[in-house]
Amino acid sequence: MKEKIAKIEEEAKLAIQKIADKQTLNEIKIKYLGKKSELSNVLKDMANLSKEERPVIGSLANKVRSHIEEIISEKEKEIEKLELTRKLEKEKIDITLPATKVKKGTKHPVNSVIEEIEDLFVSMGYTVESGPELETDRFCFELLNLPQGHPARDMQDSFYITDEYLLRTQTSAVQARTMLANTEKTPIRMICPRKDIQKRR
Repeated sequence: MKEKIAKIEEEAKLAIQKIADKQTLNEIKIKYLGKKSELSNVLKDMANLSKEERPVIGSLANKVRSHIEEIISEKEKEIEKLELTRKLEKEKIDITLPATKVKKGTKHPVNSVIEEIEDLFVSMGYTVESGPELETDRFCFELLNLPQGHPARDMQDSFYITDEYLLRTQTSAVQARTMLANTEKTPIRMICPRKDIQKRR
């Protein structure tokens, strides 16, 4: 039995040394350490051994199993290192080659106009304010004196997400937020040139 275990260990070592990829390594692992491996069969046959031989053979079999697992782990690290080296070699970039000219787009005309308007108002002491585009009913309607039942609240006139939230209908909602945030009650000079969801009439 000892000779058989030693033979299994030697065969496994030789087989693992020749492996160059993870898939084959996994197959070898199953072959020598799996439930149907020769080593597992040796442990199953221990029932036929004497009481004196069982602990000796069991200890030897477990030692060989641990040794094979250790060799497989080392081989796996070696394969991973080789694969990384190959990948880096394959993806290496020659920085001496002339670069490809990157085509840059231009600023959208609407954005250019918005920025010009902002600069003009800022130069006169105004601030540029912004707010959420997903707004509540309170800021879109209630604080702007649009009572319940007003046509502007109709589903066909505004884009509701829930009963409470809708896409902002007007930048007046930002004005309401700015006034509420002005706890010191100082004069307000602000603009809010942002996107809004226009009402469909």
